[in-house]
Amino acid sequence: MKRILKAMLSHWRIGAAVVALAAVVFFGRGLVAEHPSVAAPPEEEADIAEDADIVWTCSMHPEVQEPEPGDCPYCDMALIPREVDLTAELYPRRLSMEETARALAGIRVQPVRRMNVERTVRLFGQVDYDETRLRRVSADTEGRIERLMIDFTGARVRKGDHLFQIYSPRLISAQEELLQAVRTLRSIEDADEGGRRAASARSLAEAARQRLRWWGVTDEQIEEIETTRQVIDRLTIKSPIEGIVAERLVDQGDHVNAGQAVYRVADLSHVWVKLEAYESDLPWINYGQSLTFTAPDALPGRSFEGLISFVDPTLDRGRRTVRLRASVPNPRGELRPGMFLNAVLRSELTAEGTARKPTELAGKWVSPHHPEIVSDEPGNCPICGIELVRAEDLGFAPAGAEGADEPLVIPATAPLLTGRRAVVYVKVPDQERPTYEGREVVLGPRAGEHYLVRSGLEEGELVVARGAFKIDSELQIDARPSMMTPRAGVAPAVHDHGDHDHDPEPAHDDDHDHDHAEPDEEVADLPDAFLRRAWRVVAAAEEALRAAEGEDLETAQQAFADIEQAVAEVPADLLDERTVAVWNEHAMFLRNDGVEGRWTGSMRELRGVARSLRGHLGDLRGDFGLVGDPPAEDPLAPVEFRRQLAAVADAYMELQHALAHDELEATGEAVGRVEAALEGVDMALLDHEPHMAWMEHLGTMGSALESIRQAEDLETARVDFEPLSEALIAALRRFGLAGEKAAHVLHCPMAFDNRGADWLQWHDAVENPYFGAAMFACGEVRDIIYPAPEQTPEPHEHHEAPEN
Repeated sequence: MKRILKAMLSHWRIGAAVVALAAVVFFGRGLVAEHPSVAAPPEEEADIAEDADIVWTCSMHPEVQEPEPGDCPYCDMALIPREVDLTAELYPRRLSMEETARALAGIRVQPVRRMNVERTVRLFGQVDYDETRLRRVSADTEGRIERLMIDFTGARVRKGDHLFQIYSPRLISAQEELLQAVRTLRSIEDADEGGRRAASARSLAEAARQRLRWWGVTDEQIEEIETTRQVIDRLTIKSPIEGIVAERLVDQGDHVNAGQAVYRVADLSHVWVKLEAYESDLPWINYGQSLTFTAPDALPGRSFEGLISFVDPTLDRGRRTVRLRASVPNPRGELRPGMFLNAVLRSELTAEGTARKPTELAGKWVSPHHPEIVSDEPGNCPICGIELVRAEDLGFAPAGAEGADEPLVIPATAPLLTGRRAVVYVKVPDQERPTYEGREVVLGPRAGEHYLVRSGLEEGELVVARGAFKIDSELQIDARPSMMTPRAGVAPAVHDHGDHDHDPEPAHDDDHDHDHAEPDEEVADLPDAFLRRAWRVVAAAEEALRAAEGEDLETAQQAFADIEQAVAEVPADLLDERTVAVWNEHAMFLRNDGVEGRWTGSMRELRGVARSLRGHLGDLRGDFGLVGDPPAEDPLAPVEFRRQLAAVADAYMELQHALAHDELEATGEAVGRVEAALEGVDMALLDHEPHMAWMEHLGTMGSALESIRQAEDLETARVDFEPLSEALIAALRRFGLAGEKAAHVLHCPMAFDNRGADWLQWHDAVENPYFGAAMFACGEVRDIIYPAPEQTPEPHEHHEAPEN
C-alpha cells in the first residue's frame, strides 16, 4: 500500500515540495529553530547529537523516511538527516513556531462562532400578467359583432367603459318576450285582477328578465327596455374591470357563438414577477421570503421588492430549474409584462444550512390555493372561498423553536478544500508558543464570507483564517498529516513485538476500498468499556454500509447518523495519552463520514461516502484489533438493576409531567416518588467500575431532588430539574433500560437564556418542563434510548458494594 501511495505522490511531488519548501523558507529561521523537522543542511549534520532520534529523508521527497543513510529511491539524491520530533507521534497534526515565524508567515486567527449569515441566490425571469386579475370579456349570446368600441390591443379601459355592440336575433326575441310578459302583467293589474293569473304573469316576466341577464343584459338596460317599451337591437357590452386590452380576439362583423371571448382585459395595478431558480438553489428558497429585482434594460437604476408567493412543486426537466412567483404592486404601471428581470434573494440560514422560514408569517392564516392571500385571522379565501390554513401547518412559517439556533460558522478563508471535506487549522490553547493543529471537518454551504460547519469544530475555538496553507506545507514536508496526505505519520494503537518485513499501512484515498486484514502486531491492552463502545462503532459502520447498498435514502441517512452517535459515546478518557491520540484520528474520520452521510441528498452521493467509510472502518479495525466478529458482550448492567432504573425513570416522568403542566404541588409529590425509586435501586448488583459510576450519578440526582423539594416556585424547581435530567440521561445511556418502552431525549434550545437543556419523556410529543404552558411545545427529540434485551444473562454472582 505504501508503494501505491508513493507512486501517487510522485505525480505531484515536485510542485508540492517546491511550494512547501518555499513556505518554510518564508517562515524564517525562527520556525527552523523551533521545529526540528526541517532538515539540517549537510554542513550542520555534525550538530545533531549522536544519541538523537533521527531519520534519513530526501529534501525533494519528504515522504521517504529511512532509519539509515542512503540514496532516495526516486531521484537518487543522498538522504539527509532529520531529527525526529518526539511529540509527533502523540500530536502528528500539530505545528509549533516562534512568535517571529508566526508574524512572518502572516498567520491570523478568528473564532468559530454562531451568527446569522445570509446566502445570496441570483435569479432571472420576467414580468407577466397577474392571472388572478385577467378577465375574458365574452359574448353571452350568439350574434354578430356590429361595432368594436375598442379596436386595438393595449388600449386602456375603465370599469364600465363600452367595449363592443352585438346584434343577436335571439336577444331580440328574448326582449320581445319580456315586453309581452310585461304588457300581460300590466293588463291584469289594470283590470284589478288578482290571484293565480297575476302571479303567473309576474313569474313569466321575471323569467324573461333572468334570461336577458344570462345573455349579458344589465339591470339598467332591462329597466330601459321596460320603460321605453322598445327592443334594443344592438346590445352594448361593458368592461368588468379597469386595465388594458391585452388581446382582441375578433374583428368587427365577425359572427360569434355564445361564450366566445372577444377581449382579454388585464388589470396591471398588480403584476406577477415570474422567476427561475436552479435546482441547486432550492434549499435556500422559502415561501414568503422577500426579494429585490431590477429591470436593467427597461428601468436602469431602479430597484423593486416583492414576496415569493409560489414555488412550483415540479422541476423543468430540460432546464433543470424551478419556477417561482412574486405578486408585486404596480400602481404607476412601470412594470410591463415581458420585461426581463434580474432578482436577488438573500436567505438567512439555519443551523442545518437551510433557508430560515419567515417569522413574519408566524400565527398568520394562508389560502392553500391562493398563497398570496394572508390573513391575521381564520376565515375563507376571498378568491376561491376555501378555508384558510395556519401558515405553520402549510410549512410556510417556523413551528415553535424550529430553526431557532444560529449556525456555527468560520471565515471562508479558513478551510483548505479537498473535495467533499476540508482541512482547518485550529490554534491549540494554553501553549507556550503559537501551536496549530490540523483537523478534517465537514462543511455546510458557503454563505457570503463564511462557511457553515457541520462537524469537527466547537464554538469559541480559534481557526487560522490566514496562513493555513503555509502551516499545511510545513506538515507535508515533515511527512505528517496534511491536506494532501491526511493519514501520514499516524501510528497504530498497537504494541510492536518484533520486526515485520512489511510496510506500515499508508494513508489512503477516501474512495479506496480496504479489506479487513488480520493485524501483524499485538493489540495494546484496552479498557473493556472502551472496547465495548468501539465495537458498537464498528457495528454502526457495518450497518451503514449495508444500508448504502439499498435504495431507501432515509434509512441509510439514519444509519450514518448512528455512526456519529456511536463515536460520541466512546469513553476515550479511559485511554492513555498515546492511544487516545490515535483514537481521536479515527473518531474524526468516522464522525465526518457519519455527518456527511446524514446530509447526502441521493443514494449515489451516499454510496460515495460509503466508500470513504469502508476505508476508515478498515483502518479502525486494523489499528485497534477489532477484526472479525465482535466478542460476546455482557449487558451494561444486570437485568434486575435495569428494571429498578426503569422504575426511577417512571417516577421521573411524573415529575417532568408536573413541571410541564405548571403544577407546583404535584411537582413536590413527584419528587418523593423519584426519591423512593432511587432508594429501591440495589447498587450491590454492580461491579466496582459501574458501581462508582452509579454513585456519581446518584449524588447528582439526590442533590437536585433535595433542591427541587425546597423550591418555593416553579422557576427555581426548573433550574434544579436540569442536573437531575442530565444525570438520569447519562445513567440510562451507561447502564441501559429494561422493559418495553424507549426513553426519548428531548432538547429545548431556548431554555436558560438560549443555553438549552435536555429532558426525558416516554413519548415523542413535546411537553416542555422548562417553560410549561408558556412554550409547551418548544423542543425536539434529539436521541432515543432503547431498552436492552430482557434475556441478557444475569451475572453469576453479586459483588459487595465498595465503601463510599
